[in-house]
Amino acid sequence: MGLDTLKQCLRETSDFEYFKEVDLFDDAELCQLANDYIDEIAFDEALNIRQRMQRSRLMKRLSKKIARSRKRKEKRKKNIEELKKKAQREARKAFIKKILKGRNPNDLSPAERERVEKMADRKKNMILKKAKKLLKDMIRQEAERIKKVRGGGEEE
Repeated sequence: MGLDTLKQCLRETSDFEYFKEVDLFDDAELCQLANDYIDEIAFDEALNIRQRMQRSRLMKRLSKKIARSRKRKEKRKKNIEELKKKAQREARKAFIKKILKGRNPNDLSPAERERVEKMADRKKNMILKKAKKLLKDMIRQEAERIKKVRGGGEEE
């Protein structure tokens, strides 16, 4: 898949202005930008059914490149911004789990899923406070993960 295909995919799913400002020549860089952009969108807004289907098609097209990029990044230590995003995702997941009271989120109908995401959007401030508390745990877990991946060797 080339640069044009990625641009077309992103044009279909959401606003393209973000990618006009950045040079996208290196494949690894391209993959990382797509990942980051999709992560931002996933946290910031609830998706309707049409957007969810478009995102599904996009991810299917990008899955191989994302997997290669993920494998390369595995041994690198995450920076604080990535850890904050991870903490926000975990806090949002915990909130949704609490709303669903034991039901599996994958078993929800698209309409129910949209309703739950809108509920989570309304409680964004609470989720961000929870994420702030989780950040300390994320930093500790990242240090342990790096130690394990590198075979108990040196840390950055």
